[in-house]
Amino acid sequence: MILVSTGTIDKPFSRLTEACLDIFNEKNINERVIIQTRFFSSGVRLPNNLIIKKIIPHQEMISIYKKANLIISAAGQGSAIDILRNSKYKPIFFPRLKQYREHVNNQQLQIARKMSEQGYAFTATNRNELSALLNYKKQSLLSPFDQNNSLKKLTNNLIKNTNSLINKV
Repeated sequence: MILVSTGTIDKPFSRLTEACLDIFNEKNINERVIIQTRFFSSGVRLPNNLIIKKIIPHQEMISIYKKANLIISAAGQGSAIDILRNSKYKPIFFPRLKQYREHVNNQQLQIARKMSEQGYAFTATNRNELSALLNYKKQSLLSPFDQNNSLKKLTNNLIKNTNSLINKV
């Protein structure tokens, strides 16, 4: 199963959904695909293996993280941590960017890059990078977190960086 999640921010994120739909069609992906997005054009004909859900309750999302063998997601702080705690594989973070009015700042880009630098995720910021990542590697096993050290340190850094960005706005 493949999960694509745009997160819960009340702004469209068609850059991610359109890139995924194009790539999945191009690569003839037949696997079950769930796209969680609050905004979607209903005029688009969807393949039978693809499901669009506007909202997925938190516990159901955790269950999907555990089952998915590919996760492509916005890089919101809460989602990123939940994915890393529950996925067996490295996710691909596709951050919302301020320049496209998808977010008020570039905190998601900072989160995604930090996760990639530490080897916990991959990051793509456009369709070409996403396509290249999907060509390069199906997914590699996620480096295990030491729950008492790595995740706590990472979470504290994310909170500190997010608070710093919020204070600048």
